[in-house]
Amino acid sequence: MGGTGRGRAIHTTAPLVFDKYSRNRNTGSLILIDEGTNETVAAGMIA
Repeated sequence: MGGTGRGRAIHTTAPLVFDKYSRNRNTGSLILIDEGTNETVAAGMIA
């Protein structure tokens, strides 16, 4: 936990809208939630 790194491709059922974190904190950050457990499994910022 607490590491940094590059992510892999994320596949979604709908298009995502995003910006760089330095431009807009709201659309430049993300969390990933496990569908089965509803637990947060990752968080990130778009560079």
